[in-house]
Amino acid sequence: MYKLFLVLWLVMAGNLALGYARYVHDDENNKAGAFAVFALVILAAGAVYMA
Repeated sequence: MYKLFLVLWLVMAGNLALGYARYVHDDENNKAGAFAVFALVILAAGAVYMA
């Protein structure tokens, strides 16, 4: 069951990171990178919690 949750987290985090990267691409690229790292940290925390 947790594998499905993990896949959903991955899709959600990926969509958020890509959307945010597109949103701030004209202004600051490092903001998008920081948000992507933040999303990956949330994903990793969720994976550890569900494992």
